[in-house]
Amino acid sequence: TYEANMAMHECDVLLAVGARFDDRVTGDTKQFCPKAKIIHIDIDPSSISKIIEVDHSLIGDTKNILKKLTELIIKHKKNIDKIISEVIDLIHKSNDLTKKIDRKS
Repeated sequence: TYEANMAMHECDVLLAVGARFDDRVTGDTKQFCPKAKIIHIDIDPSSISKIIEVDHSLIGDTKNILKKLTELIIKHKKNIDKIISEVIDLIHKSNDLTKKIDRKS
């Protein structure tokens, strides 16, 4: 969706869990998440940085890794409300744009 693409394009951090980053998803790899630090979680080490160069990788069972990450996020919560608010604003702006386009059709 437009919202997902904009959120990815503007994000500071992208947490990819089990992602393969094929070219249908990334498009031009040089333009993919240009502002983001990319963290890739996968059980298969050969998938890390295969298509998209990542900044950090976590290799192992995603269930265990995500449980530990969740614990750390809760312990060190910062600016979560601000990030959620920005995503909601992007969704509202997109919905307003869609309504304007629909009216012109």
